[in-house]
Amino acid sequence: NLLIMKYYILFFFGSFLWATYAQELPLLDRLSAIKNGDREFYAIDGYIITNEDLKLPFDEKGFKKAYRKLKINAQDAQPNPRIHTDNYLVNRDKEEYVESLYFVKSPANTISLVWFSKLRDREVEVEESLVNLIVENKIPQELFAPTDARSIDFAGRKIPMLDDCYFTGINIVQCPYNGEMNWGVYRTLEDAQQAVADQFAANKQRKMLKPIEEEEVEVLFEEVPTKAKRVVFDIKGVASALAGMSGAKTLTVYYVAQVVRNRPIACVMSFWNNDNIKNTGLPLLLSRVMQLK
Repeated sequence: NLLIMKYYILFFFGSFLWATYAQELPLLDRLSAIKNGDREFYAIDGYIITNEDLKLPFDEKGFKKAYRKLKINAQDAQPNPRIHTDNYLVNRDKEEYVESLYFVKSPANTISLVWFSKLRDREVEVEESLVNLIVENKIPQELFAPTDARSIDFAGRKIPMLDDCYFTGINIVQCPYNGEMNWGVYRTLEDAQQAVADQFAANKQRKMLKPIEEEEVEVLFEEVPTKAKRVVFDIKGVASALAGMSGAKTLTVYYVAQVVRNRPIACVMSFWNNDNIKNTGLPLLLSRVMQLK
C-alpha cells in the first residue's frame, strides 16, 4: 500500500522525543496518557513511557526471566529507595537516547515494568514522581485519551478529528493527504523551544533526510503571533523510493514553540508536496492550529 509506505516515513518525524529542564507547570498538567490492552502509555517532558505487567512473579526466578528477555545484567539493577514499593532500577545509555527501566512490585506480587526513554538527559524527579503515581494508582482516569477519539485535545482546546485521521501515538495525529502533527506541553517556554531545536537537529542527522530550504516565518499559532522554523526536506535513499511511489518528493515541516492558554507548547507539523494544500498554503489539519502571515 503506497499510502502506508508514505506515512511509514512520517513515523520518524511523528515519534519524536522531547527534552526539558526547569519545573514550573505541574506534572499532571503536562502528562498525556492512553491505554491499549494491558499496556499504558505516557508522554511527558520528552519522555515516552510504557507501563506493563510482565506477568512474572516478583522473585528471583521472575527477575531472571525478565532480565534475560530484556538483555539486562542483574548487577546493573539496584533498588531505588524513593519509590514507594519494592523495586529495581536499571539505567541504560543508547546511541541516540537514554532509558530508565523501573521493575516494581504490583499488588498481585508480579513484576510491573515502567519503561522511560528520551532524547536527552534524565529528569530523575519526574521519573520517580510518575512511577509513584502509577504504583499508587493515582493517575486520574480523565487523563487517559480514548484511542478512538473523534476530537483532539490540543492543549485545552477540542479540535474535531477529520474523518480519515488517526492517532499513531500520544499527541501524534496523521491525516492522509491532509498533514500530520505532534505536540507536547512543557514546564516552560524555554523547554518547548529547546524541544523543537532538538527535534530539528535530530531530523537533520537522519540519513534519509536532506534539508534543502530553511527559514523563519511569521505565523499565528492558536491565534498567538509567533515565529516558526519552516524546513523543506528532500527524502533520500530507500525512503525516497517509497515516498516517490505515492507521488511525494519533499516534506515540509514547521517547528513551533509558544505559550497557548498558559501552556508552553512545542509542536511539529508536516505535509508532503502532493498533499491537499488549501489556499491558506497549508493542508487542512495544520490550518486548524496555524495560519501563515
